[in-house]
Amino acid sequence: MIICSAMMLSGCIISRSDFTLDSVSNFRLDGLSHFSADMTITSTALVGVKIVGGELEVNYRGQKVATLTLENDIRIRRNRTQTVPVEVDVRLHNPLTAMAALGAVATNPEQVTISGYGEAKVGPFRKRMDRENVPISKFIAIFGDISNYISI
Repeated sequence: MIICSAMMLSGCIISRSDFTLDSVSNFRLDGLSHFSADMTITSTALVGVKIVGGELEVNYRGQKVATLTLENDIRIRRNRTQTVPVEVDVRLHNPLTAMAALGAVATNPEQVTISGYGEAKVGPFRKRMDRENVPISKFIAIFGDISNYISI
């Protein structure tokens, strides 16, 4: 009973509104297969969270364009602002379609969708969040106007 209560409580302690992306800086591209950046995140959560996995699939008009895989764990400490490094592996499935998708993000963003998952750990408990076919405009809206965050 205690374990079940703790599991339910850990799911209720944090929410998306507990975290704010303040900036993305030091964006570094390593060819077409890897990028890294520093993300400044403010947490008002009562507990720390560790992002332990994640993968996003980018699709354009139903065709798989790229898969982005989180390569490192990201620890977000409770009730503070901090800058964390993020390492992402990029696997292009079709470079020509990727170029078309990049153009469509600006002109027809509804044609570009994101599917995938993120997995977080709060204490000993894990939670996986899956999303399917989210239009890229809605995905980016989670962070607000992305141009406010990027300083390359």
